[in-house]
Amino acid sequence: FRTGRVFVSGESGNTSGNSFEYTTVAYSSDGTQPWVKRYNGNPAGNGHNYVYAMAADSSGNVYVTGVNNNFDSIATVGYSRWGDALWTNTSVAISPSAIATDSTGNVFVAGTADNSGLGIIKYSSSPSSAPGLTYQFVNGSLVISWTGAGCGLQSSTSPAGPFADVPGATSPYTNSLAG
Repeated sequence: FRTGRVFVSGESGNTSGNSFEYTTVAYSSDGTQPWVKRYNGNPAGNGHNYVYAMAADSSGNVYVTGVNNNFDSIATVGYSRWGDALWTNTSVAISPSAIATDSTGNVFVAGTADNSGLGIIKYSSSPSSAPGLTYQFVNGSLVISWTGAGCGLQSSTSPAGPFADVPGATSPYTNSLAG
């Protein structure tokens, strides 16, 4: 991206010293810090939050993903190039290991889905409300639920795509794992 900024993200101790939070720093080309943002997924401020990956899109927005609240969920946070919060999403769907954006600004988080292999979450480039995704296994079926008007269910035979909408899919969606 052509903003002339470098972004760095990792964990730092919070002011009470009893937890870690995501810390994302923007540096300008002259070395100054236009902004520093922190994210702590625990409302009480005492959870442990660890950054696993970061990506930026062609507009200079930056996205950070990792685990929060002592590894019980993941959190993905988006910031504009000016440091404004775009959205935050938490999910239990995967253990994240990578994040990427595409040319239209969609955000993809990839990782391990429990012990069932690769999982990918796609976030719309312009969610009208904070998206949400959960899944659970019920009687040999995968039940996927999502919230947010910008969310829908897509599938692909390859992690690289192409992705296509699942016709008639509404939340919650049940998919048999048999066969």
